[in-house]
Amino acid sequence: MLKSILNFLKPSALVGVLFTLLLLVYSVLFSSVSYTTSFTPPGEFAEVSRIESAYGFGGPITVTIVNGTATRTVHWPLLLLTLAVAYLFAAILAELLTRATRFRHPARACALFALATVTITFFAAIGFSRWEWGYFFSRPGPLAEIHDVTAVTAVIPVSTVADSDGTRGIVPMTEYSIAEEIARGRQTPYYCLQQRLLLALDTAGLLPSTHAVELPDLPALFPLIQATGILAKPEPSYNESDLLQGVVIDTHNRSGERLLFLGLTGRELSNDHYPYYEMVFSGTPDTNTLSYLRGQRFFYDIAGMEGMEWYGIWALLACTGLVLSIPVILLLAFQARGRSKR
Repeated sequence: MLKSILNFLKPSALVGVLFTLLLLVYSVLFSSVSYTTSFTPPGEFAEVSRIESAYGFGGPITVTIVNGTATRTVHWPLLLLTLAVAYLFAAILAELLTRATRFRHPARACALFALATVTITFFAAIGFSRWEWGYFFSRPGPLAEIHDVTAVTAVIPVSTVADSDGTRGIVPMTEYSIAEEIARGRQTPYYCLQQRLLLALDTAGLLPSTHAVELPDLPALFPLIQATGILAKPEPSYNESDLLQGVVIDTHNRSGERLLFLGLTGRELSNDHYPYYEMVFSGTPDTNTLSYLRGQRFFYDIAGMEGMEWYGIWALLACTGLVLSIPVILLLAFQARGRSKR
């Protein structure tokens, strides 16, 4: 009896592969991150003072970051129990796969199947990211022309108003703080949208301390925006996605050319799904005629899938594929053997 148990638990290449895969799946599915923010008065932004990451069910390994200092804690009894249970499951799965499939090299077959699953889910993840967020791996940086700016004439916060007949128009906003928007962009990177342009100019030391409340020497902006074709088409019943809000930045570049930057968010395109648009127009300083140079857009969620970038999607898809594939393989193998016996 003891000899049979020892043979069953004996390490092998297949057990090693399955043990590694189980630990990877376990660490992805049973890990968590919690944030603690400091109390701040109303109207000010809270700063994250503590970040705790727990890896595994019950947190056998935790990493705590307080004010930038990381502390790692290992709960050895729980970690050893987790490893023992994972190894036992790996041994059971190895035995089942060996008996069911009768592969000549089961470890190699299992590793190749895992590699295929990971590869397929990788392309599925970046494809989903492109379809959902508008980019494959990461958000595009601010328009490159922002780095050619040598002087900022005005920063004008704007929003869209609609007439009784539905005609849209861009108007200035009075309630706005450049300093607060910069702080918001630095503290919440995911929602750093129109603030991207402000941060680029602030880094270059070109940003004024106060915003303007007029749109001087500018044509009607909404028709210009519509003519670019950059506005995304919403789903049915989401008819206010073109009510834009953001910032207009009037600047000059090294050659004296006028560059007008627009960083604008729209309302919902679909449930919890919002667009961000970035555009740059050029013109001469002595006229209000503007020509569209280029623009870009991407999407984000509020109270939806926010923060779910391609790597998170990939991890979930790969783990789900690996978990579901093992019982499917066993079922198909046992069915195939049953048919061959009949």
